[in-house]
Amino acid sequence: MGSSLFLADKKEMMLEINSWSKIWENAVCIGIVLAYLNNNKKSFLVYLAMIAFIIYTGDRTIPAIALISIMTIVFNSQGKQSILFKRFKLVSISVLFALFFFVYKYLYIHIKLKMWTEVFEKLTNPYFYLETVKFSEPFAIQTILNETIKHDFYVGMGHFTGLLNQLVPFGNRLGATSVTFNNLFQQQLFPEVTYGMGSNIWAEMLSAGGWGLLFIFVLLFNMVLYVGNGLFRKSYGNFRVLMVILLSFWSFYIHRSSLEYTINLNKRIILLLLISYMFSALVGYASKNKTYNKLVKS
Repeated sequence: MGSSLFLADKKEMMLEINSWSKIWENAVCIGIVLAYLNNNKKSFLVYLAMIAFIIYTGDRTIPAIALISIMTIVFNSQGKQSILFKRFKLVSISVLFALFFFVYKYLYIHIKLKMWTEVFEKLTNPYFYLETVKFSEPFAIQTILNETIKHDFYVGMGHFTGLLNQLVPFGNRLGATSVTFNNLFQQQLFPEVTYGMGSNIWAEMLSAGGWGLLFIFVLLFNMVLYVGNGLFRKSYGNFRVLMVILLSFWSFYIHRSSLEYTINLNKRIILLLLISYMFSALVGYASKNKTYNKLVKS
């Protein structure tokens, strides 16, 4: 991506996003969770620096998922307990991090442009923090659901055919195309909005198949959490990292996303971990074979 990473306009930067940058971001997410799980402090600090750079570019998704994954591991290690009262310090830290993600959205452009005076003025203004929450993304996502219900917006289930594209690795690079729920609702319900609004999984289900499909998806959503939670508690090592990241996407990020994009995010993590594991196994096999050949010759 080169110098486009330093562009203040996120739209322009996103136009330069490519497969390598996506692989790198997901690798950083896996790496920092794995480093924390293995108590590898040096690796953790390296990945933390990379997370900081990702935040600097204006992308909050991967840092948020990494934080949620690590906090899940921390809370889970303490066993069943009243988190609010027994782990108040960790909860407070989590809340501060969440507030940071709200605040930074309205600061990163000034930081990239090195407008330090404006940054200082905003940070010293108490009303600024209130405004960052008031106009934060969750309220926009909720508005999508509100407007979908208000206008009885209907799109049908045709756009779900895009889910088939997710069965093909790098399908978009091979020419596979799909229509997202955002493409369908934003032009109709929010024509005046000039930026991407994300999505709302509950609005998508409601507008695609009515209350029946919404009810079915609520059951599916909770079933995945129930089964995934059981697998996470019984897992360890690489599989535990895989489960906690996938479930973080499913339990948190899915609320501002579409079903197709959520599956796509999960697919990236699965493929990257699988390829890394296979590559590691091949390197290990080659190393052992080389050592064996040396012993035979000696």
